[in-house]
Amino acid sequence: MKRVLLAAGLLVLAGGLNAHPVTLDGLANDWTGTPPALANTFRMDTVAGEALWNDAAGDDLGDGDYAYPLGVEGVPFLGSEADLLEFRVTDDPDSGYLYYLFRLGDFDQQWKPILVLTLDLDHLYGSGQQWVAQNADYWVDSLVLWEYTIVIWDGWVKVMDAGWNDLTDSLCAAVFNPDSNLIEVRVHVNENWALPPWEMGGAYYGLMVGLQDYGNFREVDSVASEWHGGGGVGLGEGGIDWVDPDVYDLAFATDQVNDLNSYVYDTTTNQWQPAVLRATSTQFIPHPLPHEACLCGDLNGDGTVDPQDLVFMTAYFFQDGPAPANPACADVDGNGAFEKADIAYLANYLFLKGPAPACP
Repeated sequence: MKRVLLAAGLLVLAGGLNAHPVTLDGLANDWTGTPPALANTFRMDTVAGEALWNDAAGDDLGDGDYAYPLGVEGVPFLGSEADLLEFRVTDDPDSGYLYYLFRLGDFDQQWKPILVLTLDLDHLYGSGQQWVAQNADYWVDSLVLWEYTIVIWDGWVKVMDAGWNDLTDSLCAAVFNPDSNLIEVRVHVNENWALPPWEMGGAYYGLMVGLQDYGNFREVDSVASEWHGGGGVGLGEGGIDWVDPDVYDLAFATDQVNDLNSYVYDTTTNQWQPAVLRATSTQFIPHPLPHEACLCGDLNGDGTVDPQDLVFMTAYFFQDGPAPANPACADVDGNGAFEKADIAYLANYLFLKGPAPACP
């Protein structure tokens, strides 16, 4: 029987903003957006009110040659814990929440991955923090210096401003689900945020994934060992271990390899300069995220509610017809589900002067 439960996130609030609250359970049930089909591609799904990034699988090689740690007996590294596959974000400005979903390659223990988001909110050159948090050994370009960063590891989430002040409160939460390889995060934008994202129009996001080591990025050495990956500069070659990033995978990157191996030795100062996340490897995401307006009962999307919508609904349930483009516009009796009872409700409205469609 066709019966489509509707996400609470497709609710139009009195203030005019479209909320998309998410239940943190490590499942994707609340996330209704359609990701882009092509790898390393971004799209905005305005029906679901979600921004989505489809990240290429198997590119968790850092600057091209990183290897995973060898692990020890009973604590193996699967070699995919830092492989970002999908990123989603939505928001609920009225409650002050940002929600994030991350899909990774297999991770059998939640302490292994670490993820860091950088948010450039003021969009001003040279304004903000340059270093990526948690000893990532990485800079961000001066065009996208961040005002806030979100760090996620081992079931924890931490929010800091550019001065490294901790803004995390009890309403922030993270759920790691190794069974689904999903991480869900809720961030509360509280009174300590000087620049709330919905007042700035959105943020330029950077996203970096690595392996976690006591809440920091696990160092990548020159040769892989039990607990450290290989392929980096490392102290063993006379190098400086903070020069090359300890980042395995980037989102939004136009050229991940060159972003992560851009560290150089400055002969004028006789100092190393770390690699830099370029501005082209960030993505602007608006807040609040746009939602498509819903005309309740307009199943075929022609801008009117008429008998053709009743034909569309009947064909969907009884003739394997196409699904409504926006299921929230189809729950005409407002009971939280799109089901056969909506046919009778819509027919009653169209032909018997019954109550008007009342989508939730």
